[in-house]
Amino acid sequence: MDALQDALDKLATGQEQEMYKGKLALQGIIGSATVPGQEQERAKVAAKLSEAVINGGRYGVAARSEIARRLSELGGDAEATTLRSLLVDLDMREAARFALDRITTAGATAALVDASKDALGDRFRTGIMNALGQREGAGVIDALVAGTKDPEPEVRLAAIEALAEHADAASDPAIVAAMGDQGVPLGERGISRACKARIRLARNLVAANQKGEAKKIYQSVLADKPAAPQAKAAQAGLDAIG
Repeated sequence: MDALQDALDKLATGQEQEMYKGKLALQGIIGSATVPGQEQERAKVAAKLSEAVINGGRYGVAARSEIARRLSELGGDAEATTLRSLLVDLDMREAARFALDRITTAGATAALVDASKDALGDRFRTGIMNALGQREGAGVIDALVAGTKDPEPEVRLAAIEALAEHADAASDPAIVAAMGDQGVPLGERGISRACKARIRLARNLVAANQKGEAKKIYQSVLADKPAAPQAKAAQAGLDAIG
């Protein structure tokens, strides 16, 4: 553990060359701690990193962000819990979101869902929506549907496009509603992106053997008289279903 403390000490200096050395050392330490049979060592490293990133103290934002990133490489629910606590820290929340996005456990998914409920900042909310697009689990679809009601168009679009990644026909009404004027309008390009998302949703439904639901979406897209490329794609999808 002396090597770990030495690496953390280098990060704490805030000096570019020393921090670089610290990052390299951390990479090696975590690589050794995550091989099979090193569970006890992994737990010790995780505990030390968690303490450093939560308490802050002599560690600046850049150092704490690096520690958060390294915690994600340990990849467990305990680390997700640590990172979840940082989502309320305005200096650390983006680093925590990025780190949580790299952890695939149910705990990480729950943390992202929870963060979506009262997240401040367009960029941060957009990042949460993007992350949830690649997730399954309790609360994911509900969080994305809520995102389609966001007053900011980029957040709504991120939620729409994330919903399209899930083969859930019940999401389509939320996407259609989000294409209307809620807060700032999506605009022509935004409507085009949303239309493409509906077509992608229909394709995912076909892949999930829900052809009847996919057919309804294709027909709805065509009824809205979209731009030629989207109309062509929707018609092709419809023809493929037969």
